[in-house]
Amino acid sequence: MLANPPMPPPFRLSMRRILKLARTIADLAGSASVEAPHLAEALQYCRRQGE
Repeated sequence: MLANPPMPPPFRLSMRRILKLARTIADLAGSASVEAPHLAEALQYCRRQGE
């Protein structure tokens, strides 16, 4: 198995935040797993926050 390439800390933190938000969105939708629409919605919220 290949090791993950090192990521700069800000990218790693933002990915963690996006995945955490996507998990919350999936929970609210009653989904057992995070799916593409949940990630897309999380990305939209994070983009708005950065503006």
